[in-house]
Amino acid sequence: MTDLKEEKEINKHRGTDHEKWQALVKKLETDHEKYVAEKTAEIADLKEQVRDLMFFLEGQQKINESSLKDELVSGQVVVGPAQPTTSKRNPRRNTKK
Repeated sequence: MTDLKEEKEINKHRGTDHEKWQALVKKLETDHEKYVAEKTAEIADLKEQVRDLMFFLEGQQKINESSLKDELVSGQVVVGPAQPTTSKRNPRRNTKK
């Protein structure tokens, strides 16, 4: 009888330990998925930053190699007033016959 009680206790503890390990594994899997998502987003952001930096450096190099360097460096960009937008209505509707 004592052996049977001991076996039942051991099985009971095994079951609770198994549940604890399963919960821990699920938590670790969730944490890993979050980590991978964060790192993927970070890598995408860094790739975009590298692309922008390369674009800037290539533009700077082209300006330095250009025969119009002085004009490009001292030049100004002027933005004019915005043009009014025209509606895209059907012109046939407004015409009278």
